[in-house]
Amino acid sequence: MKKERISSFINEQTVSYLLVPQFTAMLKRHFSEVIPIYYWATREGSSLGVAQLAGQDFIIVALYPRRPKLVNYQTDHVLVKINEQLFNFADVLAAEGIPVFAGAPMISSLNDLKNEVASAWFEIKAGGMEVQYRLDLPFDQGKHKFTVGEAEILAAIRKDGRAIAMDDFRKVIKEANAITFPFFVYGRNVYKPVYFLIGG
Repeated sequence: MKKERISSFINEQTVSYLLVPQFTAMLKRHFSEVIPIYYWATREGSSLGVAQLAGQDFIIVALYPRRPKLVNYQTDHVLVKINEQLFNFADVLAAEGIPVFAGAPMISSLNDLKNEVASAWFEIKAGGMEVQYRLDLPFDQGKHKFTVGEAEILAAIRKDGRAIAMDDFRKVIKEANAITFPFFVYGRNVYKPVYFLIGG
């Protein structure tokens, strides 16, 4: 039996350019303040960055951009993997009241970026195991029960999110980054989420 060929055509940074505006717009329909950040300890987590948000508590949400992948170059479906490392990270964040999600654009070609792009959203719960999903194109969330929509995302944030100060958030991230993951690139954790600071 011929082995399936799984191919990538887009990276997580390009994916984040699509997901962050969509996720921000979604949150702003329900919250008055939404600040997306790509956290660096020496920038957003620096003394200056923390001081600029002093005196404010935020509900914080993590979002991991994920790549859609093709199987044998077919364009009627894509694969999206939620890696073990993301669940390990969720174990730490969820315990501190930070809900964790992932998102992937439902496209099979870079040409699809010319048009408005639908995205699939996934909740990454503590204690989960690595999983790879198959999603049919064009995407219909109602046919994929393992994805979550706006109502489910909002419910999870309201249920599990806990307001914390930026200085406490910095400590949580330091703890989470200290976890030993199976795979590293130049000694750094491969996967980094975008964080959304929510107020109001």
